Amino acid sequence: EKAKKEAEEKAERERIRAIAAKAESKQRGILEAKLAIDAVEIAERKAESDALAAKLAEMEAKREALAKARMQPKLPEEEKALADRYGNMDVKERAFNILA
Repeated sequence: EKAKKEAEEKAERERIRAIAAKAESKQRGILEAKLAIDAVEIAERKAESDALAAKLAEMEAKREALAKARMQPKLPEEEKALADRYGNMDVKERAFNILA
């Protein structure tokens, strides 16, 4: 009788261990799926952030170029380069080239 009781207890422990292992496996699968989804979302957000940073850098460079172009008085070398480039153009052509 004692051996039968020990065998039943051992079988019950094994059944409980199997149930726990199955539950752990299921939870691990759920966690791995969630981590994969999170990794994709993080990569998408990083790509968006990088694109915005590049656009911001481009806008900043344009702003700095515009500020430099508006700076007065210009250095004599710059004045000469501008005069050489735009001096022989009529007003409409000069305006088009400056804006283009």
